[in-house]
Amino acid sequence: MNDQSSRNQRKIVGWRAAIMLGAQAQPILGRIIEASPSGFVILTEQEIRAGHVCRLFVDLPTPSNGQRNYLDCKFKVTTATLQADRFKLIGQIVDMPTAQQDQLNHALG
Repeated sequence: MNDQSSRNQRKIVGWRAAIMLGAQAQPILGRIIEASPSGFVILTEQEIRAGHVCRLFVDLPTPSNGQRNYLDCKFKVTTATLQADRFKLIGQIVDMPTAQQDQLNHALG
């Protein structure tokens, strides 16, 4: 999928996220501002360079049953730019279980 078609599929969201760069690293907190079935746009206060693959946890909106939904996937940063006082990371989902992909698709409506 090219960047233009991915951009056309993105939905504006406001989901909390935590990025893990390694098993012993402190999480980098961020906010997903755009989401699609194949990737995210995330704002963080710390730069993660393009090409880096990290573990991403996403707090999805609470469904009507009140149960919290979280995604746990691998995420590859394809673009990292500084915007004002935050970094804007654009990237692709590298690995996500089918059940979680279904949850993401449901959250995107």
